[in-house]
Amino acid sequence: ANIVTNDVARELKTKELNELKFSPKEIAELIEMVDRETISTKIAKQVFEEISKNGGEPKKIVEAKGLIQISDPNILLPIIDEVIAKNPDNVNKFRAGNSKLLGFFVGQVLKATKGKGNPKIVNELVAKELGELL
Repeated sequence: ANIVTNDVARELKTKELNELKFSPKEIAELIEMVDRETISTKIAKQVFEEISKNGGEPKKIVEAKGLIQISDPNILLPIIDEVIAKNPDNVNKFRAGNSKLLGFFVGQVLKATKGKGNPKIVNELVAKELGELL
């Protein structure tokens, strides 16, 4: 929610209140969506940019653009397996003890989901999948 708060503060510095295209209710809705893990903070920033330029309800924007966060392991695991399969050199380095590569794999999965993967769940699943390869 801090990211959204910082973005709101930036908008308030550059515009008068009557120039804002969003309401406190819409900001609260956006923060609630992040808190409930419906969307990631990265997606929240995109939605905020949209409502600050064009107005609109965050929930409707998220639904219309298909931005709901992916938390279902049945959807994420095939993506994770594909990322692991495409990076055998990094898998070998991970096996050799370079645990920092976990972040690389998580990043690649989030990139593959266009930022819609739930980072916490992706991290857990990637760690589990890589752990099984050891």
